[in-house]
Formats: sequence, structure tokens, C-alpha cells
Amino acid sequence: MGKFVVFMFLLEFGIYAAFALLLSLLAHAGVKRSGWLYLYVAFFALFAGVRWRVGSDWMYYARKFWYGVDDSLLGAEPLWRAFVNLFHHFDLHWSLGLGACALLQCGFITLALRRMRWILVALPLVMLGGRYWGDMMGAVRQMMVACAMIWMLPTLLQRNGWWKWLSFTAIASLIHTSSIILAPLALIPALRSVQDKFSLTQNIYCFTSQHSRIVQIVILLVCVMVGRMPLNAVFAPAALTVMRSVGSVTYIQRFEAMAADPMAQSLAFGPMMVAYLLTALAIIWFAPVATLWCRRCYGVQGERLFRLWYYLSFLYAAGYFTVCCMGHIMIRPWLYLAPVQMVTAAATLCALWQRNPLIHHRRIQGILFALLLMSSATWDIYKSIGKEGEFVLYKTSLFSPAREGGEFEWFRKPPHHELSPAKP
Repeated sequence: MGKFVVFMFLLEFGIYAAFALLLSLLAHAGVKRSGWLYLYVAFFALFAGVRWRVGSDWMYYARKFWYGVDDSLLGAEPLWRAFVNLFHHFDLHWSLGLGACALLQCGFITLALRRMRWILVALPLVMLGGRYWGDMMGAVRQMMVACAMIWMLPTLLQRNGWWKWLSFTAIASLIHTSSIILAPLALIPALRSVQDKFSLTQNIYCFTSQHSRIVQIVILLVCVMVGRMPLNAVFAPAALTVMRSVGSVTYIQRFEAMAADPMAQSLAFGPMMVAYLLTALAIIWFAPVATLWCRRCYGVQGERLFRLWYYLSFLYAAGYFTVCCMGHIMIRPWLYLAPVQMVTAAATLCALWQRNPLIHHRRIQGILFALLLMSSATWDIYKSIGKEGEFVLYKTSLFSPAREGGEFEWFRKPPHHELSPAKP
């Protein structure tokens, strides 16, 4: 049994590494020729579409594309309902629907980084190693909005970009209602004092300066300590109030249970959580190096954009560790910022790996940072072997359903005359 576990671990880790390497090679070829980036997006969508039991809500979304969404179902966002029912109306296989979602996710990120293509080369390692892949394959709708948000972030650096951002959040709320919580970010271009923090003339006061790293680390560690305290329970009633105004019935029920016993679903602070914390600390520590690299490679606009990514990724880390002890449901609102941290980590990895005359040779730090990122997926692969919801790439919907029955019998012959019920 022990040898089998080791074999499966090596197999799954090897496939993860090969998948990340192939994506990186396609992105590397796309640095000079844009046509390769189409293959980059298509390859990601292919594997995401045929995945089998990957992602916490994988079965829910697969069933929705197979059965459709009832038009009379309260709480079903109209744009999402139309998107899903389009596949159901033409009797398209559910894997095409999941692939289309992944196509939009990767497409928006690639579009956002089309002028910063070296980041796309490092992105697969960060995405698969840092377990962002699991979030994208689980919270499918939310990650579609989050990836589109990365594409829209440059509007927050425009003085009159607030109306574009509010228009984006209004459209995004038709896909996932909770995305309305992104609306306050429209204040960034409206407040000159905040926008000046991204300028080149105030480096001493910039969020990514050498002088503020210790302060940011202390703030993050305080968030970690607060997140492990029972006093964190005071956030549950407030979160319940917010979800009653923007969330679905399902989430309201979960938050009611959370408010009744806030510590019942607390997440263990194990190896994966330690890896998350060390990743956030590494991004803070190497932020000045990454800022300088973005300025050198992509000019003033690239540096300002990285500063914005960094600010939001720090906000994500602080919020994540503040609420994580209350359970995964409290983390879901913060997941909108997870892809931003993913892109920030990829830019940091590029800065540490590439040689240039303005930055000292940091390849050893880059290797250590890459190993740190991969430790999240390594532990996740190991603990998920043989369990439901395992994060594997070698199982696909083309072959696995023939060997599994029970709850997976619905794949064989869908009752097209009957729409699927709401998510329990």
C-alpha cells in the first residue's frame, strides 16, 4: 500500500509538472509570436474541460451544464443562466461548458498580460504549484469574474476609470451576485491620495518600498494571530448581514450556521496554511525587486500596475488569514483577489529568475521561491490520493465515468426533460 501511494504521488506530481512546463513553453514561444498564446489558452481550456472530480464544486457545475438551469429558479443570475442553458439547449456535453469557463478564465488573464508576456511564462508554475488551479476549478463562476477583474484593473489607474469599474461590477453581478462587493474599489481612482501611492515620485511612502516591508509583515502576522482567536466570532454576524443583501439562500444558511458556532468549521493551520503564509511573506519581502523589474521591463505603467496588484494581493493575504479560522465559507469573498496574488507571485518569480544589470543575481532566491510555491500543491496531492475531490490531471471525463458508478451514473444518459435542482 505504501509503495502504491508513493507511485501515485510521483505520477500525479509528474503530470502536474509536465502540464506546467508545457504551458510555460507555449507562453515562452508567445513572447515573440502572439499566435502561440492562442494555444496557451486552448491547452488550458482543454485540460480544464475534461477534468474529472477536480474542484470542490466540480460536480455541481458539471450537472448544471448537463441539465441546465431552471428559468424559474430564484437567485440564478441571468447572464450565468443564459450561458449555461445555451449548452443545455444544444445538447452539448458538459465538459464543453467547463472548458468554456476555463477558456474565459485563462483568456482574460492572458489578455490582461498581453504586454507583460514574461509573467505568462512563470504563471503556470505559480498557478499549479500554489494551488490557485484548485480554486479556479472549484469556484468556477467566481473565478471567471476574478480573472476578468485582472483585465479591468488598469482602469483603476485612470483618473476617470471609476465609471468603467462600476459598469464592470454591474455586469459581473449578472454572473455571480456577490461580485458587487468589488464596487468599492472604484474609489481608488477617485481618491488622489490613494492614487499617488502608485506614483514614482513618492518611493519612500510607496507600499512596495524597502522602508515599509517590516510594517507590512507585522500587519500580516497580527492578522494571522487575530484569525486564530475566538474573538474572530464577531465577524460572523456582520458577514451574515452582508450575505443577506447580496448572497444566495445557500450561503445565507451557511453563514447562519457559522454565526451560531463560528469555530465549528475552522481550518487547521497545517503545512498548506504555512505555505500560504510563507508565500505572502515572500511576496512582501521581494516586492522592491519585483517593482524594479517591472519598471525596467515594462516602463512606468508596468510599475504602477504591479503596485496595484501588490496592494490587492496584500489585502487578500490579510483578509484570508483574518477569517480563515471560521471556515472556508468566510474565505469565499476574498477569493476574488486570489488571482491577483497569483499574478503578483508570477511577476515576483520572473524578477528573481531573470538576469539583468539593474538587479543583482537572485536565481537562488527564485529557486527557493518556486519550491515554496510548489509545496502547496505537493501536500495537496499527497493528502488527496484516493479521496473525493482529488486534484489530479491524469483522470479525465473521457474514460473515468466508465469505471465509476453510483453518484456518477447521471453522466451516462441525462434526462433532458428534467432540469437539475438547485444546489443543496
